[in-house]
Amino acid sequence: METIGRYMTRIHRLCDANFAAAEAAITSGRWEQSAISFECFCRAVEHHFAAEEDVLFPAFEGAVGGESGPVNVMRDEHERMRGMIHAMAASLRTRDTGEYLGQSETLATFMQQHNVKEESVLYPIIEQVLAQESSAALYAMRL
Repeated sequence: METIGRYMTRIHRLCDANFAAAEAAITSGRWEQSAISFECFCRAVEHHFAAEEDVLFPAFEGAVGGESGPVNVMRDEHERMRGMIHAMAASLRTRDTGEYLGQSETLATFMQQHNVKEESVLYPIIEQVLAQESSAALYAMRL
């Protein structure tokens, strides 16, 4: 059975795969391929963030009756990641391998820590709270 946690974890892995493909292309000097992979990564990340920020988090906060500290932390972390992604995009445009890889290393560590918090703590809590609404939330996140 599909759950919120399984669905969102699959999206994490898709983001990770595109991230790794962009980094591998840059390391080997394949700038055109890196731009394609990076764009795929950016689209997957923004889809993931939108699913959480526009559907999942508001549904959870509605069910618990207000803003949630853990959800606010995740929103803040999304903004930090967007900043790193923006810096990576700039270094990709200027073909600055060193800057890109430095930002990439920082983002990779940050994403890994963020994903662990979501997958092991936040998603299980949200699944419990939204037990009745989980099918509707999953459907809305896929749109």
